[in-house]
Amino acid sequence: MFKHIVMWKLDDSLPNISKKENAELIKSSLEKLPALISQIVSYEVGINLQDGERTFDIVLISEFHNQKDFEIYRSHREHLKVVDTIHELTVKTRFVDFLTER
Repeated sequence: MFKHIVMWKLDDSLPNISKKENAELIKSSLEKLPALISQIVSYEVGINLQDGERTFDIVLISEFHNQKDFEIYRSHREHLKVVDTIHELTVKTRFVDFLTER
């Protein structure tokens, strides 16, 4: 299995919308993707419950059968729309991709 984990730090200086509302918008946008992209095996989105210098605000834990399926997901037009939204609302991204034997 191919696992893809991403964390985002929200831009808390954006006017007219709260950090919590931005987090909920990203979460709901991401959670629509499994119904649209069949290559996704599992998909979990969480909003961090704590604030701090070392924390990130949102995490995505996703799983695919293999790296080829992940590449299909990554270039899928619906995923790219969500990525555009995420880029507008965040200031930092970190990710890890790895293989498991499952």
